[in-house]
Amino acid sequence: MNMDIITKYNIDLNNEIVKRAFTHSSYVNETKKGEDYERLEFLGDAVLELVSSDFLYRNYNEPEGIMTSLRAALVRTESIGAAG
Repeated sequence: MNMDIITKYNIDLNNEIVKRAFTHSSYVNETKKGEDYERLEFLGDAVLELVSSDFLYRNYNEPEGIMTSLRAALVRTESIGAAG
């Protein structure tokens, strides 16, 4: 793990939510310890969808089907990765 990022953003590795965010399901399956990040991922996906929907609704006057396609294009892994 890049300690520069941890220091820069003052990430508390002892925080239970932070621990969960960095815990892969295979680790939990193998060790039977802790919780994985999948429930947080579910919540994050919902927040991302809400924010994207709000942005599109406020900035585009398109029918629902087109807005749905635009939102799907915005939240695709490739699109999010390209934004970074």
